[in-house]
Amino acid sequence: MAGRETFIALTMPSLAPAPPAYAWLARQPPGVLLELPLTSEIDEGPPQGATIGDGANNAWPDLNRMRYQFFQTAHWQPIVDGYSGFRPPHHRELGLSLASFPDERSVAMLRGLGVTWVLVHSEIMEAFQPGRAAELRTRLEQAPGVEHVQDFGPEWMYRVRPAELPPITGEFWSTADGRAGLILRSTDATQSVIPPDTALALHGSWTPLAGGSGTKFSLVPRLPLIVGEGSSVALDVPRPTAPGRYRLFLASEDWDVPELDVEVEIGAQSGPAALLPIRAEPVPEEVLSQQVQTGQVSLGWRLLDRPEGDITVRLRLLDAAGQEIGQSDRPLGGTSDLVSAWRPGQTVSTTHSMALPDDALGIYSMEASASRPDDPTTYLFLTDDGAPVETLTLPFVIRPELTARVELPPAAALAEFGQGVYLLDSDIRPPVQPGQPFEIDAGWTTAAPLAANYTIFAHLVDADGQIIAQQDQQPLGGRYPTAVWQPGEVVSDTISIAAPAEASGKEICLRLGMYDLRSLERLPRSDAAGDFWQPEQCWTLP
Repeated sequence: MAGRETFIALTMPSLAPAPPAYAWLARQPPGVLLELPLTSEIDEGPPQGATIGDGANNAWPDLNRMRYQFFQTAHWQPIVDGYSGFRPPHHRELGLSLASFPDERSVAMLRGLGVTWVLVHSEIMEAFQPGRAAELRTRLEQAPGVEHVQDFGPEWMYRVRPAELPPITGEFWSTADGRAGLILRSTDATQSVIPPDTALALHGSWTPLAGGSGTKFSLVPRLPLIVGEGSSVALDVPRPTAPGRYRLFLASEDWDVPELDVEVEIGAQSGPAALLPIRAEPVPEEVLSQQVQTGQVSLGWRLLDRPEGDITVRLRLLDAAGQEIGQSDRPLGGTSDLVSAWRPGQTVSTTHSMALPDDALGIYSMEASASRPDDPTTYLFLTDDGAPVETLTLPFVIRPELTARVELPPAAALAEFGQGVYLLDSDIRPPVQPGQPFEIDAGWTTAAPLAANYTIFAHLVDADGQIIAQQDQQPLGGRYPTAVWQPGEVVSDTISIAAPAEASGKEICLRLGMYDLRSLERLPRSDAAGDFWQPEQCWTLP
């Protein structure tokens, strides 16, 4: 019959007597209980063929979703997890954090929720994930935040050791066009927790700088459950409809958060903005190289908090004139699940493929931006000084693909300039016909990173030491300055000097050296007197 509903009646397990673990809990002082695995992990029923034994303690399989609520009637301690047609806002965060239990973050979360007891149902856990219960047992024996109390057969009871959690600080942020948010941080390296029933009331105002009446507004944003190095809170600030310059004011009524009072520009069109819980990791270049190696670019990222989902990162490589010479789009998580695989505080390296011009070499800028398909939100990065930026700019060096290296100090060198700049070798090609240039192929290296971009000079001088022709240049035509040279790297450069026609038939000599263009001071030789190297022979120009 149409509209008729069918109900199935199930016989409930007996609570006389109650399962041993729950009977024990009934005799304990009031405390909060967490049971593992979570209901979300057993929500779809057991894998085919899984068995966990018999008895009322299991209530298997028909009552697997509601078992924790049902057995609560045997002990009446408050429980953290359960089953309902409604999923609380923090239930996802609970599951993600407990996936790595008993690490620091998950134990801090349990302390913040007031959890006293953790009951592990090892048989149920093994039915869904073979081997997980044994692994968890080993980790629990080594975890400083929990202690084993008693086993009730396959049910393992643990106590969460109480500890004070650090307080939380906050600060507002705003983009130049008035999209605002809130950053929350724990005051030390450990995690802290905001109880789910905590509310944060905010108030603010918009004041047009051109004059006229302003508007006031109030907000109660949704807060994260766990706060560590940095958690972003999106603020749905109502924005003025009329374009123009405004003063945006934001303040907290409940927490000690510094007020925000900034001037912003409201444009005709502006969408929502969100701060990404990731940061480009400023690792030393020798540890995580930002170089192009056969079209591969590696970058480091540190996860500050768990993201809501994966994002696409666009990389644009720009030359000194701001022209794009390469681009790459790829999901930040790559082939992994960004939400479940990354843990806050973890640093990972991502590799991006990028096609580049064959002549790309030297210092560039790498711009990173983030987006999600069919999502109008502007995603912002958090810089080291706490400022939100839509585009993250990273320094980038492209090195010669095939670079020879020498041991330091070099076994042989023609000259040493300053502290450890070596002229390793030279191939001198004087002209054989009138009008041809005088050419020198020179190999250079440095024993330590150089703070300055030195200019290489080559002089042709006559018998009296007067300069008759010269060439001053940055290495490799200015594309590979000395400030990016790596110790031991051999930089091969070609210098070409056009000799004047009136020098034909004259004997000339060659001098090579370096100087700082800012001060015009030469790098003096460390291995000999003078400021330049000069070969033993001279030549007669044709």
